[in-house]
Amino acid sequence: MVQSFGTVFLIFTVLALEVRESWGADSVAESPRFGLNLDPRVSIVDTAPVDYVIWLTQFYTIEDLFNLPLVAEDSDPDNDGGLNRFEYRANLDPTDAGDRIRISFDGSSEGSVTFSPLKAGVNFRIELSNDLEDWQVLAPDLYEKFGDDVKIDLGELPDRAFYRVELLEPDPSN
Repeated sequence: MVQSFGTVFLIFTVLALEVRESWGADSVAESPRFGLNLDPRVSIVDTAPVDYVIWLTQFYTIEDLFNLPLVAEDSDPDNDGGLNRFEYRANLDPTDAGDRIRISFDGSSEGSVTFSPLKAGVNFRIELSNDLEDWQVLAPDLYEKFGDDVKIDLGELPDRAFYRVELLEPDPSN
């Protein structure tokens, strides 16, 4: 965590210095616009994880990064129903309502269900349940990944079951 905060410190320190120069340190420290305590003695008190901030920079300008209603983890700037937290984990574009995970079902209990896209580097697990209360992780040998598609062959699984894909925190070592 110390390593992560170090990188964010550098990103936000540059921005904080620019703002301090134009508004003065006292006004920045009191400004609710940024949602951060930018007291001259404390550069950062609370931040999103570094990987999340880096992901945001693919889609937003430096100025946009200070717009908390736009970049907060619980925001949905493209109004597609997927919060930024979800789109980050799925490696989707938070500015494009058309970039979302789709589910297709071929209509038969012997057929398949496909989730797409589950892009390279996205950590996920597939679970199944008979009652929506107790979930079991589906063994990786019971589904196949083709590019960005994950296909579950239903022929080898229970006739009646519920399936879900859980997006996990990104692996910082990737």
